[in-house]
Amino acid sequence: MRKLLLSLSCFVSLHAEQMYLYEVSPIIGITENGTSTGLQRSVAYGLEFQYNDVDFFIKPELTYIYAPNIGLHTMDEKVDGHLLMLNGVYDLEYTALLTPFLKAGMGYQSISDKPNVNTDAFIVGAGAGFKLHVHDKISIKFEAIYTVQDFSSSNILAFGGVNFAFGNEDNTPATYVTEDKQDAIVDHNTTTTPAIVVPETIYISKEDLNLTQRETSNQEVALRGTNNQLQSLTLFVPYLFRGYTLDDDSKTVLRNYAKELRVQKSKITVIGHTDAKGRRAFNKELSLKRAKTVKAFLVEYGVDAERISVEGRGESDPIAESKNPAANRLNKRIEIKVDTK
Repeated sequence: MRKLLLSLSCFVSLHAEQMYLYEVSPIIGITENGTSTGLQRSVAYGLEFQYNDVDFFIKPELTYIYAPNIGLHTMDEKVDGHLLMLNGVYDLEYTALLTPFLKAGMGYQSISDKPNVNTDAFIVGAGAGFKLHVHDKISIKFEAIYTVQDFSSSNILAFGGVNFAFGNEDNTPATYVTEDKQDAIVDHNTTTTPAIVVPETIYISKEDLNLTQRETSNQEVALRGTNNQLQSLTLFVPYLFRGYTLDDDSKTVLRNYAKELRVQKSKITVIGHTDAKGRRAFNKELSLKRAKTVKAFLVEYGVDAERISVEGRGESDPIAESKNPAANRLNKRIEIKVDTK
């Protein structure tokens, strides 16, 4: 059973590494219409479009729902319903397999004009659901939404569907260049472009600060001052996809350093990092969660919480070449900076 779960986790990690810019979800379900609306329960179909490339934790979503042949409580006739909503979607604590979410928004509902039936009206609504990831671009989606119109009538909508993700973001790290003025050649007759110096990619490992292993293991690199006081600690954590919890080996390393840090009076900064896979905004949020988890662990082992600040830098500070899979794992790391001044 353990091997089966491990294989499933690896499968999801391999097939869900990339976050995408857009999500489209065809859905089907039911609308439980309140009696005050004059409408009976009905089947409904819909389409949801979500845009993810925003530097904010709430993502915009446009939802259209069509409910044909809705029965009326007051007469033997049927009407059609249309609902258009603009929602904000917030992902809760996610895992490799599951992403629960909350949503809320407002919209406009249109019902065929019949007596004793609430027809066109503005509505507000809120709901919750989850996505079950089965592939890097495909998830099974379930959700329920509670809507209110005219501050009196209400409906409950329950849907299930398939979520398709697409649109890769360009996650190529920015190249920083500096102008080397000493190499600039000045000629009165010709103009020569100054030489551009591109910094080399840094590789780092525990043994010799150089990537010499085909597969990196759990490791840490500590930098100390002349008085042997800890100045910085870089901890390479084998995070799972979307993961921010610490494995047992990382906890053992941090536990040992916590004994040293708790007797110091210096300020401590915990910085979380991710690799370049996924959306930049998502990675920044994820790296902050990783940093907060490490802070909580240090506090649990006696380090004063008021001395610890946290940062999430996402993919912005890579130390290894992202195109090299073994090296890219080193970008998923925690840095602990100690202010020894």
